[in-house]
Amino acid sequence: RRPPRSTLFPYTTLFRSDTMDDIRIMPETEREDILQCLKTVVTVRAQSCPMCREIGTNSEPLHRRENVARALLVRDIFVAIRDQETRATVSEVNFEESGYMGILIPVVEVEIDG
Repeated sequence: RRPPRSTLFPYTTLFRSDTMDDIRIMPETEREDILQCLKTVVTVRAQSCPMCREIGTNSEPLHRRENVARALLVRDIFVAIRDQETRATVSEVNFEESGYMGILIPVVEVEIDG
């Protein structure tokens, strides 16, 4: 059983997956490395990385109605993080509006192991 949300807060982290502008080749901490990997997994589309085709999320939600796209993205984010970044566990996925019609920005809450 999960503890109440207020007691989880110190152990969870939120990240937005809209930009990849703060990439470091050598992250200073393991936490920073995990967050960078998580952001990569959520941002990259599967089959788009030449040397590692399995990294990323499915592009199936593209061009779907918003409610269907949200459901598919939540599923894909949970599965991708579970399979591709084992040092973190997804607690929740929400979406922010981007200001442009049809663009969803996933905001993922994760528990980082270690």
